[in-house]
Amino acid sequence: MPAPRAGPPAHRKAPAKDPPMDLKLQLLDTFHAKGDDGKDYKVCAYERQRRDDTVHDGQDHWLPTGVIEYRLDSGEQIEPHADGSMVALHSGVRLTRSA
Repeated sequence: MPAPRAGPPAHRKAPAKDPPMDLKLQLLDTFHAKGDDGKDYKVCAYERQRRDDTVHDGQDHWLPTGVIEYRLDSGEQIEPHADGSMVALHSGVRLTRSA
């Protein structure tokens, strides 16, 4: 029996590379919050950045957008409220920033 070949079969094309991302998240801060379920959570604050296509030097360049996004360290998105509370969008847990 022949040994298995490495790589994709000859009749299949290798998957195309993903196009470069136009947005990325830059970590700004992390803090702890208490959930209304009694659990402690770590919240991460990110700024969205967009690709700067005006510089062509072979490097990736990013510009701040001024948009802040909050996520649990698990990646779940957080919606902040004017009163300082936050809600985890997927689970619905209401969070209050720990002192």
